[in-house]
Formats: sequence, structure tokens, C-alpha cells
Amino acid sequence: MSTSGSSPGARRYWCRKCGKEVVLENDEDILPVCPACGHTEYLP
Repeated sequence: MSTSGSSPGARRYWCRKCGKEVVLENDEDILPVCPACGHTEYLP
């Protein structure tokens, strides 16, 4: 599980609460708080 504020690597992540997809395009990108529901945990 990855959390907002971390840089877990370039790939697709899905919010654990609502399923919103967030795509990080670069390894340095930081996971945001979910833009749909404000949750902070993601599944790869």
C-alpha cells in the first residue's frame, strides 16, 4: 500500500476508499491526496 506524500514510483494507483485512478508518470512524482474523496491510501 502507498500513501499520499510518498514517491512510490511511476505507475497507476487506485484509491483504497473510492477507487479513483491516479497515474504517476515519473519516479520522482509524489502521490497526492485522492482528488475525488480526500483519502490518503492507494493500492498499486
